[in-house]
Amino acid sequence: MTYFTLDQVNMFFPVVGMIAYPGGMIVRRGCNLNLSSVRHLHKRGEITMVSKRSLNKLALLVKSSGVTFTSVMTLTYGVNYPTSGRQAKKNLNHFLVSTKRVFGAFEYVWIIEFQARGACHFHIATTLAPPTSLERSVFADIWKGISTPYSWLYCQVDNVGGRFLEGQTLLTDHAVYDVHSHPKSWEGIRKKDGIQRYFAKYANKLQQKDVPSFYRDVGRFWGASRGVKLPPGKYYHGSDDEVRQVALAYGRDISSWRVLPKIILLG
Repeated sequence: MTYFTLDQVNMFFPVVGMIAYPGGMIVRRGCNLNLSSVRHLHKRGEITMVSKRSLNKLALLVKSSGVTFTSVMTLTYGVNYPTSGRQAKKNLNHFLVSTKRVFGAFEYVWIIEFQARGACHFHIATTLAPPTSLERSVFADIWKGISTPYSWLYCQVDNVGGRFLEGQTLLTDHAVYDVHSHPKSWEGIRKKDGIQRYFAKYANKLQQKDVPSFYRDVGRFWGASRGVKLPPGKYYHGSDDEVRQVALAYGRDISSWRVLPKIILLG
């Protein structure tokens, strides 16, 4: 793979403009190289951590989409849990489909995080109103039914590869239900910028955490429903200095940055 120094990035890929959104900007660069002469093979390996650019893209989406999120759900596995991101995402999709059937259509953004024991869990910002105790009970029952049956078939519960017996899976049903019927598992968002603060908190934790060595096919670290999308941006032609001036006008001083990143958050 070909790498460039910071000075080379500015030399070979000069800033030519930006696309402005309510919550930030995407920097556009030109190219002074004949890339056909720069040949290299790079096979993308398995994802083992989330990138800063990916987290900035998430933050830009949340800040700019115009969607008002009103509650946050947290989905946690019991003692048995999948060690494949593919299986965990199937569980998540099953949960979202089932939840819409009960509570009606809603928009959402989700992120995946790994606990110290190796299990993943999901945080989901939604446009659903803060729940009543009865609604939270239904929510807990939905996730219990999805996350616990047959989990013994794909579980990894300790560092030596031991498995729990099928009968013990039944013991986790009540624990999963109890955890998810607690107010913290589905809670309302009180402040206007609460969801931005919420995801910023977990984004910092995500950036510091690698995927457990035994975990496979983690895939994307976050996702969103179709209604959560960037609005049409406004394109501006401009140089590196001009982009920095625009950012400063919006209260973001980036004069000390040697190279402008792809995404710059504002506000």
